Amino acid sequence: MTEPASASRLQLIENLDLKAAASLRSDLLSLRHTPLDIDASDVQRLGGLCLQVLMSAQASQNLTLDHSVRRFGRRAEDRIAAATRPGDVDLF
Repeated sequence: MTEPASASRLQLIENLDLKAAASLRSDLLSLRHTPLDIDASDVQRLGGLCLQVLMSAQASQNLTLDHSVRRFGRRAEDRIAAATRPGDVDLF
């Protein structure tokens, strides 16, 4: 019987902006055949393209997101909800 492969760990950088998307994609592709734990505890900014890269990886890989990723996601959802309430925030 084979033992399950141990998970690799990927520490995300603080600023996941447009410039970071290619590197993030490359890192995720290089780890695609192993279970992967993602640590987002340092992330302060998450751009749309990096979000798409992460969502694509989550859909196609065996990823485990630590609690910081889930917490970051809730903060982002809260910000979006606040920004879309009429009269609360002027988006433009």
